[in-house]
Amino acid sequence: MSFIPSIILYQSDGTTPVYTFQHVLDLPDWPKDNPSSVVLENLRSQGAIVIPGGDKSYTFRVRGVLTSDSYTNLMTAINALKDAIVNNTNYVLKIQTSVSATDSINVKRITSISWEGPARKTKIQYYVVEFLAESW
Repeated sequence: MSFIPSIILYQSDGTTPVYTFQHVLDLPDWPKDNPSSVVLENLRSQGAIVIPGGDKSYTFRVRGVLTSDSYTNLMTAINALKDAIVNNTNYVLKIQTSVSATDSINVKRITSISWEGPARKTKIQYYVVEFLAESW
């Protein structure tokens, strides 16, 4: 049996689970190396002064699908996703990278959840949840 990574959203304490993303279709472009520095050029007629900074924030998208055996259960799953991930709230997103290792990212959802797929959703719903990573 092959390893399938899990993505779980936790409260800002990093220990209380909020939502487990099931049926994730693809892993985001991650891990990111996104350094930030301030460059002051030509202050003394030559060269530059580089002031190192931290890492810039970036977008972390989770694409997945919700499935169910009935419309009622699908709507319950959709509402559970919407209600669990509150906008402008600090979270810790943990990505299981191997059987024994997990990476953590501080994230915040600042945009609406995107719902994709057919207009009449009866048993399947595609979604995209977009987080701003390294945002708190």
